[in-house]
Amino acid sequence: MTKEKHQTTDLYHFVTNGTAEMRSLNPLEWFHLVKLALEAGKLVFRRVAEISNDSRTFESLLNHPLKGGGSNERRITPKEVADSLPRTFFINRGWIFLPIKTLEVKEEKGQFFERRLFLLADFAVMVLMDTLFRKELLPNQTARSEKPEISEKVVSCKILTSANLLGLRKDGFEEAIMPYFEDVNLKLGEFIVKSVFDDAVDVLREGKNRVAEVEKAMKPFMEIRTRLGIRNHV
Repeated sequence: MTKEKHQTTDLYHFVTNGTAEMRSLNPLEWFHLVKLALEAGKLVFRRVAEISNDSRTFESLLNHPLKGGGSNERRITPKEVADSLPRTFFINRGWIFLPIKTLEVKEEKGQFFERRLFLLADFAVMVLMDTLFRKELLPNQTARSEKPEISEKVVSCKILTSANLLGLRKDGFEEAIMPYFEDVNLKLGEFIVKSVFDDAVDVLREGKNRVAEVEKAMKPFMEIRTRLGIRNHV
């Protein structure tokens, strides 16, 4: 990943007020476009999360069944690790997280590092979660089994957020996320703007259709009010 320093160019200002080729935007411009889009969609992302099959609470990010695993296979975050994380996530248990992308997974000396990017839907804030975990055999399982069942025991967890929020600080987020915007194969900025925001557009369309149905149903009564000299402040 490059160490090149990026700056916003005239193209960035043009694309925010006109049209431009996506491939011409540099990583920093994509990063700023994502932040603009998040701010614009702030009012609908909670609804996006509510209807998504992939959304999770913070608790379920820490402890959850393993994808494709058996019924007993889970990721487990011990209390001492959970206690090291910002308390605001535990206090606000109703917050919903939408997974955006797994950015990195690697193994070192029997431990696994995983970096995932989420959207905290309630505030349209990006969240980076770095998790270090070990794979451990479940009781009564042996390494000689054809497909031994395991658990993933979390060793450490670190969280960065894209905005200052209720005791959370954005310090270090941009530095951590920019290498993935710079990855020409990952195309993270394009992925977020095109794929993640498709769901936001769907929710907006749903809302507009619902308003149109209500307006159609209420139109006769609204016209009666008008004929009676009562103003409709719509």
